[in-house]
Parts: sequence; C-alpha cells; structure tokens
Amino acid sequence: MKAIEVSHLSKSFDIYKRPIDRIKQVVAFNKKTFYQRFWALKNISFSVSKGTTIGVLGQNGSGKSTLLKILAGLMLPSEGEIKIIGKTSSLIELGMGFHTEFSGKSNVYLNSALLGISKEEIDAKFNQIVEFSGIGDFIDRPVKTYSSGMYLRLAFSVAISINPEILLIDEVLAVGDALFSQKCVKKLREFQEQDTTIVFVSHDMGAIKNLCDEAILLDKGVLVERGDPGDISDYYNALIQKRYAEETKQITFIQRIEDEKERKKQRYGNFDAMILDIKLLSSSGEEIGAILSGEDCVIMVKAIFFEDVENAVVGILIRDRLGNEVFGTNTGYYQQNTGIVTKDEMMVVNFTLKMNIGSGDYSVTAAVHPDKLGLEGHFDWVDRAISFKVLPSEPRFIGLSKLNPHITVQRMKRISNLNSDNPLNMVFPNAVDHIEMGEGFQSYLIKGWHQPEMQTEGYIRWTHKNPSFIMKISGRKLRLEVSTSKPNIAKEPITGDIFCNGIKIGNFILNEYGWKRLDLEIKEELKGEVARFKLSLNRTWRPDDFFRNGDKRELGISVRRIWCEE
Repeated sequence: MKAIEVSHLSKSFDIYKRPIDRIKQVVAFNKKTFYQRFWALKNISFSVSKGTTIGVLGQNGSGKSTLLKILAGLMLPSEGEIKIIGKTSSLIELGMGFHTEFSGKSNVYLNSALLGISKEEIDAKFNQIVEFSGIGDFIDRPVKTYSSGMYLRLAFSVAISINPEILLIDEVLAVGDALFSQKCVKKLREFQEQDTTIVFVSHDMGAIKNLCDEAILLDKGVLVERGDPGDISDYYNALIQKRYAEETKQITFIQRIEDEKERKKQRYGNFDAMILDIKLLSSSGEEIGAILSGEDCVIMVKAIFFEDVENAVVGILIRDRLGNEVFGTNTGYYQQNTGIVTKDEMMVVNFTLKMNIGSGDYSVTAAVHPDKLGLEGHFDWVDRAISFKVLPSEPRFIGLSKLNPHITVQRMKRISNLNSDNPLNMVFPNAVDHIEMGEGFQSYLIKGWHQPEMQTEGYIRWTHKNPSFIMKISGRKLRLEVSTSKPNIAKEPITGDIFCNGIKIGNFILNEYGWKRLDLEIKEELKGEVARFKLSLNRTWRPDDFFRNGDKRELGISVRRIWCEE
C-alpha cells in the first residue's frame, strides 16, 4: 500500500529584481515578462510504501525543503500532483505559532491546537512533553527567556506528541545536544516500529544510512538517483566532488560500478593518480577475505601516478554492512611524508593494524589525493573496493569496537541515608507527587504495568505481580485507588505488600469489588525526596481462564491514581 505518491511534481518561483516590477507585470497583462522564473523542483516522481522510511539528500538549494513543504501542504505545486494517504505531522518549521510572551505551558496548548490536538489529549500527555523536552521548571516561564535550544526542544516535543501515520522531518536531529539527539532517534525508532511512514531530510549521511530504508538524491531540483541509503550517500559524495571540480575548472569523472552482488559503487576523481589494487593481507602476507577479531592484518593500497605529485596522501576507510564509518586514516594523519612521486611511478602503502572490531561484514574504501584533507580534488576514490568478514573471537563482546577492558569488581555497603545524596533525585528531577494512569505519566511507572485503558471514571492501568513506580514525596500519606474484577475474589482474595525504597510500609487485601483507597504512612524524613515504590502481590489472574475471551494477560490489580498528601 502506498502512503505517498508524487507524480510529475514541479515548483517554480517568479523572481523580480525590483519591487516595482511586480506592478509592471500586473499592468502588462502577461504581454511582457518582468521576472525570472526559477524552478526549485522539476518533474519529480516517486512513491513511498506504508511503513517505509525514505531519506532525502542533496546540497543546499537542491529542493529538499521545498519538496517537504509541498508534502506537508504548506506550499502548492506549480505542476503535477501528490497523494497523501494517512494522518500527517510535519517537523519542518519548529516553533511556528509559538508566542514569545507566553509561558512554555501556554505555548504547548496553543501549538497543539494549531496541530489539531485536543486539550484532553494534551492534558494526558503534558508531563510527557515536558519531560521529553528536558526544560524542567522553565515550562512556566515566558518563552522569550529560553535559549534557542530550549525553544526548539519544546517545539519538537509538542510536534511528536501526536501519533501520525506519516511523519515529515527536516533536519530535526540538530535541535539539541547529543543527549537530546539520541532521544530524538529513539523516538523515531518507536515511530518506525508503529509502521509510521517517514520522509527524512538531512545533510547527516550517517543518520540517513542508520534510519532510512531507502533514499533519494536531489540535485538542482531534479531527482537524480534513488536506492539504498549507503549507495545514495556515496553518490552524493561523488556529486560534491564533481561540483568542486567544475567550480575549479578541473576535469572529473564519476563511474558507476555493479559488483557481484549488484550493489552500486562509486569511483571518482581527476585521475592524476589511479588506485590499481587493494588487498587485505594476513600478518604473514597472505591475501585473505576473513579475519578473527583482534588479529593483526595489513590493508595494502597500490597506486600509479600520471603526473608529478609532491607528498600525495593515501587513505583507507572501513565501513560496516550498514555503511557506518568504523575507522579511517591516511598517511597525512600520521605525518608520513610520501615525497615527490614522478609521472608513471607506482606507490604501495601498507596499513598494518589490529582488527579490534566486532564480528560482521565490512568493506574498505581507498583514496589518493593531494596534500590536503577533504573530498575536494581527489585523484582517485574507490568506494567499497574490497569486502571482508570479521569472525568472533574469545572473549566475546558486542558492538563495533573491541576495547580489551580490564575489569575489577568492588562491593560496597548500601547507603543507609539517601537524603544526603539521593540518586533518584538526579535521575528524576521532574518527578511528580501524583500519578494518573494516562500516557503522560508513563515514565514514572517503571516496571510491571499494562497499557492504559479508558473507562467511564477515566484512565486505569492493570498491574503485573510486582509493579514499581517513582514518585516525589510531598506529604506523610501515600494514597492509591485500586480495584479488581477477578472472579471468586471473596474466596481467593488478592493481598499485597507495599515497599518504599526497599522497606515495607504496609499491606492490603482486596476481597470485594469496587474501588478501594489504600492509605499508608511515610517517614517524615523522606518528605521532599524522590522514592521508588514497589507492590508485591500474592497472585495474578488471566481473564481468558474465566471468560474464554482470548485475553491471556497476567493481571494483578487495577489502579486509577496514586498521590501524596499530608
């Protein structure tokens, strides 16, 4: 099923040199032209299947943002048509609609209304939005007091609070620091698991390769290539090289190569020098295609020069099967002066290294270029010239890097008084003293809870046998509203113990139907602290065992709300 269909799409803008030319154009009744027509997009056609994440690459001015704005309905096409099937959300102009004089909280509700989100939905998700943004108490301050990063993080958090079927994204991974970017990526992964269709515009080729199922490349408003994200990223690099060569009046060449697995590879450069051979060798000099993790090996690069070159730089880049860059280096980085190489002379460079990387499939890209770094002016760049396997070794590990750690274990007594240095205060700085069962409080229900269910009295959640939650203690009483619908509850009651930071503070019994309020005493010295609470039940039950309704969940008790008070 197609979620997005774009057919012969074009978009033009009429550019006037002077404001008065607009008036002249109206008066001339199109008999004379006072503008220059610029085509931002030209005859673009593609489709995206439901649940697919497609990346859009291209240099500045290639038409990426224009395409996304048309898909989002923020701009009309000049020619062609688009079909969007599904509820759409766009992360393009973050913060559009924010009022700087209003507080962050007011802007959450204002911006949500513009996005078509009801007040009831935002009420349920408000705490979740604030927690995701990480702005803490600034939520009650005017937006004009925010840093640009805080402003964008809040806008992003509001925009993702709905559950779209189609998500349009323009460079949003740059809205915060590394921690917030990781949270963004995790959220995008969640959308992908929910079968959301995503169109992702970015200059970050690593993000494109990691997040996208396929990619397209735009150049000067034209769709020039579509395919595997790794292939498109390599072609994008080649296009940059070609553009640089055109600007500097050099001649460059891009060659498409089909390997034995029919994966497209790139080779480009001006060929003042050319790579003749690349091999992976064992420590004894034997050519190999596989190596044990942690063993020594040699990557050999042989090149021939067609011009006299002083101090040419030869480099290698190892990538994993997803195209992620694992390790790269060159002779320049290690200040290895290659001297003056004359015309028709050959050079062999051996990179001896210990292959301290995880098991899997890898490739080697090799390049030779003048005595400067970057893509500009390569003599020859051979993408994925060879491939090889790294086999697992002992001791085993996970990940890309084998770091050979030295591990020590030290036992310490439990801290008796958490008040002076409570780690929960640091991990949950925005912890609340009341928990409703809607989605907005999910992060405080840390273990043993089923998904929320809407009933006439509001949201409830069923627990597993040993549910836990985090709460800030604001008074000496902990209250819980609980119930159960388990048959035979009078004969087989549900009992439970309640613990605060591992210490038992009370127990309860449910032997009849209807909501029951549990009241428990909390130590005075814990007031103001964040604490971990745990319920330990004597049994769970499965609705299917009694009603044959297919509901095989293990249920403990249902909870309506939890709160603290004096």
